[in-house]
Amino acid sequence: MAISDTAVGELASRFSGDLVRPGDDSYDSTRKIFNGMIDRKPALIARARTTADLAATVRFAAAAELPLAVRGGGHAIAGFSMIDDAIVADCSLMNEVTVDPKGRTITAGPGCRWRDVDSTAGAHGLATPGGTISSTGIAGFTLGGGLGFLAKKFGLACDNLIDAEVVLASGDVVRANERENTDLFWAIRGGGGNFGLVSSFTFQAHPVTDVTFAMFMWPAAEGLDHLKFYRDYFPDTPPEVVALGAFATAPPLPFVPEHIQGTEILLMGVIYIGPQDEAEPWVKPVSDRAPAASAVIPMPYMFAQQLLDSSAPEGVRNYWRSAFMDTAPDGALEVMAEAGPKKGSHLSMIQLINVGPSPEVDNAFQGREHAFLYHLISAWEDPADDEQNIGWNTKLAQDLAPFSSKGAYLNFIGDEGSTRVRNTFGPKYDRLVELKRKFDPNNMFRYNQNIAP
Repeated sequence: MAISDTAVGELASRFSGDLVRPGDDSYDSTRKIFNGMIDRKPALIARARTTADLAATVRFAAAAELPLAVRGGGHAIAGFSMIDDAIVADCSLMNEVTVDPKGRTITAGPGCRWRDVDSTAGAHGLATPGGTISSTGIAGFTLGGGLGFLAKKFGLACDNLIDAEVVLASGDVVRANERENTDLFWAIRGGGGNFGLVSSFTFQAHPVTDVTFAMFMWPAAEGLDHLKFYRDYFPDTPPEVVALGAFATAPPLPFVPEHIQGTEILLMGVIYIGPQDEAEPWVKPVSDRAPAASAVIPMPYMFAQQLLDSSAPEGVRNYWRSAFMDTAPDGALEVMAEAGPKKGSHLSMIQLINVGPSPEVDNAFQGREHAFLYHLISAWEDPADDEQNIGWNTKLAQDLAPFSSKGAYLNFIGDEGSTRVRNTFGPKYDRLVELKRKFDPNNMFRYNQNIAP
C-alpha cells in the first residue's frame, strides 16, 4: 500500500528524523531485523529522533487508518517490528544513555541495545538487569519482563524500571511511575508493548563491577547425567550464582580442544556476580565433574554481557519455542538429551534455565512461581533447511508439552495465537484487558503478543 507524497510531506513537516520509503536506497537495509526469516515490506519507516517524532508518527498512522508497528531493537522472533504495508515507528536512532551515579539511575532511549546501556553504566561501576545477548533492544526486553544474569539478585528488567515516558494511542505523551499513571506503569512492566510506545526508560542501577564467568563442556552422550545435576544443584545456590545448561555445538574457543570443537556437547555456563575467590566454592562442584573442556575467567560485567553474542548472529533464520516448567522432571530432561544431538544446525540449541521461584512483584509479569524455563532455539542460514529445522523444533516442543506449564516467557515465544498469550498472563490477563480498553481501545498497538481490548 503506497502512501501519497502529499501525506508523507505533511508528516515530514513536523518530523526531525528520517522517513524511509520503498525505492529509497536505504529501504532494504533499514527493514532488516534480527530474524532472517522475516522479509516484510512496510509502506513507511519513520526513523524518529525525538519523542515528538514518535507522537507525530502515531497520530499520522491513526489519521491515515494505517497499521502501526513499533521497532526498538528488532529482536522479537515473530518479527512484530516490521509489518507489510504498515507504518513503522522506528526508534533505533533514539539510543542515548545517561547515568546518574549518585542517584543510581540509568535513563535510556527506546532504540538502545543492552550493549549501549552496559558500557555506559559500566563506566560508573553500575548495571541494571539486561539481556544476555548484547544486541537485544532494551525496549521489548523490558516490556516483556526481562530475564538476564542479574535477575536472581536484583529482579527482572521490568522490576527495575522506575519511570517511563509513554506515547499513547492518542499521540499524547505521559509519564508512568509509582506516582503518575500508576495503572499504566503496572501494565507496561511485563505486559508487553500493548499499552503505548515507551519513548524513555529510567532504571534503578546497582553496583556491579567484576563477575566470574565459568564454562564447562561434556560430550552430548553424557549430557543427561550432567543436566540432572544442573537441575538439582543450581536452584539452591545464592542469588549471585546464575547458570545455564544447554545442548549445543562446541564453539571454536581457545580453551576448547580441537577434537571437541564442532561436536555436540552439553554446556554449562555459570556467572557469579562477584570476584573469583567468592565464586570458587560454588563453581567447584561443577568442575569436579570431569568436563572435557572448561574455563573460569574473572572479567568486567559488561564483557560478560557479550559472551553469548556469537551464539545469536543477526540475520540468520530463527524459529523458537519456550515454556516454563516447575520441576524439570527426568522425563523432560530425557527428551532434551535425545533431541540435542539431532538438532541439525550448529547454531541451534536447547537451553534449560533456572529462573526461580522468585518473590512476586506487583506488576504485569507472570511466571515467577516456576523454577525452570526451557528455550528451544533453531537457527540456520539456508532457506532450503527451513522444514528440517522447524520440524525438529516443533516436535521437541510437542514432546516437552506434557512437562510444561501453559504459560511462557513473553520474550521467547513467536506468533502463537491469543490462547497462548492469555495463558502466559494467567490470572493477570483480565486486568490487562481492562487497561488495554482504557489506554488503547482501538488496538493501535497490536503488533506484539497482543491483548485484545
